[in-house]
Amino acid sequence: MTLVEALVVVGILAALSALIVTALGRVRENARRAVCTSNLHQIHRALIWAQPSPAREELMPVGTIVEAVRRAQPRPGNR
Repeated sequence: MTLVEALVVVGILAALSALIVTALGRVRENARRAVCTSNLHQIHRALIWAQPSPAREELMPVGTIVEAVRRAQPRPGNR
C-alpha cells in the first residue's frame, strides 16, 4: 500500500465518521423530543383527569399526583 492509498483510506474514514457523528446527534435530538412530548402528554392526561366531572364531585388535589409520582420513583436503596 502506498502513501497515497493510505491517505485516501484515512480521508474516507474521516468523512464516514463525520457523517456518523452527525447522524447520532440527530438521533439524540429526536429521542429528547420524543421524551419531552411523552412527558407533556402525560401531564396533559393528569390535568384532564383531575378536572371535575359529574362522576366526581371535587377536584383531585394536586398533592395526590405529586405523592403518586414520588412513590413511583425508585429509591436509592431499593432495586
